[in-house]
Amino acid sequence: MTWSRLVKNPRIWLSGGYLLVLVLLAIGAPLLAPKDPTVMAGASRLALPSAKYLLGADEFGRDILSRLIYGARITLEVSTFGVLIACVIGVLLGMAAAYNGKWTEAVIMRAMDAVLCFPPILLALMVVTFMKPTVTNVVLTVGFLYVPRFARIAHSSALAISQSDYVEAARALGAGNWRILVKAILPNIMAPVFVQISLSLGNAILLESGLSYLGMGPPPQIPSWGRMIETSSRFMHLNPHAVIWPSVAIAVTVLAFNLLGDAVRDTLDPRLRNS
Repeated sequence: MTWSRLVKNPRIWLSGGYLLVLVLLAIGAPLLAPKDPTVMAGASRLALPSAKYLLGADEFGRDILSRLIYGARITLEVSTFGVLIACVIGVLLGMAAAYNGKWTEAVIMRAMDAVLCFPPILLALMVVTFMKPTVTNVVLTVGFLYVPRFARIAHSSALAISQSDYVEAARALGAGNWRILVKAILPNIMAPVFVQISLSLGNAILLESGLSYLGMGPPPQIPSWGRMIETSSRFMHLNPHAVIWPSVAIAVTVLAFNLLGDAVRDTLDPRLRNS
């Protein structure tokens, strides 16, 4: 029944369809991009959209469409792997805090609260400043920053489930702690975790784009939506299209992830579904 409700939700079709196309474009970038995103053509600087440049050219004469397609690869790579790291670590910490309680819960959750006290972009800048701005380091930074979000979701959900009758029955039957966590608690907290994954992916894209805009993201030779905005913003008075296209790409992608997260939440939460 849950799967059928998900399939029938128009917001999932709309946002999921766009994200699927974006993923396919990113994977097939070497085949689908019309030009090499790093090749410069001085004669085509800030060229308007045409048959040669479908979305125009930037200040160095590079094809904007090709750079958008290749930029989707780095944006999705950083956000996906960063959120995956945050999800695995955060869920494990949250479940451990809820199940063990006492000092374990106090130490883990207060550490998570400490990280949440800082604005993500400022903390990301501090972390990346002490690390070389590579793709791997940006992924690790995103993962570190979003661990508390998953830990809090997993902790609150697992805290209620750990006191349920079937968990007490599993303890009475002699099930070990690890088996109870994996078999009884984890499957029952995945619904809010899935929603948090979708919402965090959109926020991670904004964070990666912000770091790239500030020059703290992936290296300059790697096309990135945030860096495209930063470099082209200096020439907005001459031709704004080089800034508009990557800005639209970021906005639409973040909106798609947020719509997907809201649709999944409304479908999986019976209180929202019946209201």
